[in-house]
Amino acid sequence: MKRLVSLDWMRGAAIASVVFFHALVFNMTPTTGSEDQDSALYMVILYFITWAGFFGMISGVGNSISMYGKLVRGKVQRAAVLKGALVRGAVILAINFLYLGILCPGVLEPGHEDIGVLPALIRAGRFFPYSLAPERLLFATALTMVAWGTIISGVLLYLLSAADGLQRRRRNRLVITTVAAVIVWCYPLVQALVRPWMAPPMAGWRLPGATVASWLAGPMDPIFPYVGFTLYGMVFGMMLVDGARRRELLLYGCGLGAVYSAIGFGMLGGEGFWANPFDTPDLGPLISILGPMFLALTFFVWLMDLNGDRAKAWWARRTRGVRAFGILSLTAFVLEGPVGAVIHRLLLPHYPDFPTNAGFLFLILAPAITTLWYLGLKLWARVGFVGSFEWLTVWLLARVEGRKSERLDVGAVLHSTRAYVD
Repeated sequence: MKRLVSLDWMRGAAIASVVFFHALVFNMTPTTGSEDQDSALYMVILYFITWAGFFGMISGVGNSISMYGKLVRGKVQRAAVLKGALVRGAVILAINFLYLGILCPGVLEPGHEDIGVLPALIRAGRFFPYSLAPERLLFATALTMVAWGTIISGVLLYLLSAADGLQRRRRNRLVITTVAAVIVWCYPLVQALVRPWMAPPMAGWRLPGATVASWLAGPMDPIFPYVGFTLYGMVFGMMLVDGARRRELLLYGCGLGAVYSAIGFGMLGGEGFWANPFDTPDLGPLISILGPMFLALTFFVWLMDLNGDRAKAWWARRTRGVRAFGILSLTAFVLEGPVGAVIHRLLLPHYPDFPTNAGFLFLILAPAITTLWYLGLKLWARVGFVGSFEWLTVWLLARVEGRKSERLDVGAVLHSTRAYVD
């Protein structure tokens, strides 16, 4: 099937939001007062931080269109899909370690410096050893979630497509939906079992176990529960590839979304919403965000892609700016830390108090940095995004699968509607 306008738009909106909120959070002087943590601004930031799993759900839909779509059309063999998923996931995991150690944004609060090597060098002019400590490098970012979601999606497709298994569509959807539910609901148990492996010191013979534990259930976006989000998105994408009726798609997305929303908000009860901004939410808050995520995914797919080619073309023409972020989402996520550090360093001599001015950060600096990224992406598009992490991934996959992806075809994706409309 053709690309989804909604998928590229949602991916772009998500990464633009990350750029915005990282520009806000990592330029702000850290505070620990209860008044700040009870403020409306803090709660808004906290709420959107917990939506990191939306990257996983969007990635799951994209995995289906890419991997499952090629399989059912006979464009690739099962083994090539598996190899492609393993390579793509391994590349993203490698980039994740590069990101955590070298490129990650963070804070330089005296005595609590938590930041990548390059942003620290730009902002403070010196190296902080903690930047490369195991407890930082084993933090499970959204890249960890996307990487393992891609790998596990590829493995499941490989297993389910054996012996004409692609024809058993309902069985395949049921199996993947069940695996997704198990991963989501069992994560507190897995977390309790494996988190002790991450107890300090994480060195020597303990490091391999700590690494596996970080992938399974470490803070903040590990396999359990977030690959479950990915697999729910994968089933939704498989239904799109299979040409499921709109009513069936809406029933699956809205039905699961409504059920999870009701259960999640019921679990919250009168306690309200709260989550550690640097760890996986408890089960109640987690379920309460999974439901609205599913509803949002279903709504935007219905709005932009399920109302005919004219509507699809209309949305494609009017979402180019946001979709530019979606095309280079990995690169923007990885490089926004050093870019933000440069802007911080340039601004500080002229306005030393800006880190304590929440209004300036929210209304001026964060929008300005997001706009600069948008302008930079438009310029980069003129040379086909050469040198980006997406460009590297496409180059590697072309050698594994024997065919070059068209995902960076700027003419088709941004400057026309032919990538979206039959």
